[in-house]
Amino acid sequence: QLIEARRSTPGDREFDHKRRMLQKEIGQSLRKDRETWWSERGNELEAAAASGNYRKLFQLIRATGSKKSGVSETTCEDDGMLIINIHRRLGRWAEFFEGQFN
Repeated sequence: QLIEARRSTPGDREFDHKRRMLQKEIGQSLRKDRETWWSERGNELEAAAASGNYRKLFQLIRATGSKKSGVSETTCEDDGMLIINIHRRLGRWAEFFEGQFN
């Protein structure tokens, strides 16, 4: 509702105060929703730990935690320049392993 009200507010300077107030209300609502979500998640974690359901506990922890970052596929030329082209990257790896095994 608040987002729709903000979207429907004209962009004129005379509506700046109204847009600012709507933006403030949206921020407060988001903070409250985030706090509620974390509180519920904490209750779920505590309930799983108290009942000894470690499978559920670790699933909740994994779902709540940060995602693992992927492996970087940064490949560089001999002079340190980054290789962007996939075909050149594969060629560089071939050169690298040729040098390792010869």
